Amino acid sequence: MKSRHALKMDQDLLPALKPGSAGLPGLGVTGVLASIPAGIISFIGLATGGVPFGQALVITIGVQLLVILFVLAFGYWQVSSNDRMGLPIPELDQENLEESGLWRVYPSDAAFENAVRVGLIAPNTGQSRSIANVLAELGGEVHHCTDADAMLACVKAQPGDWTLVLFDLEAAPDLDTAVDDLIDFRNDLPGMPVLLVTNTVARNDFSSHRKSIGDATLRKPVFRKQLVEAIDIIGVEFPYFSMASPKKSLS
Repeated sequence: MKSRHALKMDQDLLPALKPGSAGLPGLGVTGVLASIPAGIISFIGLATGGVPFGQALVITIGVQLLVILFVLAFGYWQVSSNDRMGLPIPELDQENLEESGLWRVYPSDAAFENAVRVGLIAPNTGQSRSIANVLAELGGEVHHCTDADAMLACVKAQPGDWTLVLFDLEAAPDLDTAVDDLIDFRNDLPGMPVLLVTNTVARNDFSSHRKSIGDATLRKPVFRKQLVEAIDIIGVEFPYFSMASPKKSLS
């Protein structure tokens, strides 16, 4: 393992965990870009329909503003619905903690009393939040961390408290570092299921080809059906799977 980091669990982290705290400027640019073709199409249609130039221009500007507002509203709704408020993890007992990343907890669905704890090592992106939400719906208490060293060290310190580690390889500084860390982790905890996520493979791989670093590999973007299938194949028992015909509603 390379350097060892821990997360600083204090109130300074909370603003970064609020829904909608990032990404809105990008939505504005997207809205403006989307409004351009809408405006052109609208203006041409009005002009060819005999609408006076001034009136057509005003209507076109109105259409563009509506497109921009729609993009902003949709983007904010998506962020607000998928990005739950994170909670600091309470069980890191190191002194002089150094802030090195994000640690967010997604509580298990309230319908499940016996949640399983999942370590999610992944960048702070919408895809990562989507994966965490699915795992929580399956009955997982998901701990999303952007720092691979911190998460792997925490799991190794108390392996009995964890059921699964999901590692997005893009969360590591580089692929070689990720592979080295995973080999060390698997050597120390050979019985801990590890699910890999990456955009560097051509397709999902549920074979034992990468057994030294993980039990299965999912290609990004990861969809609900493939995630459930991978969890089932590697044999991780989530509370949801004990219900009748669980996969039908998750497909």
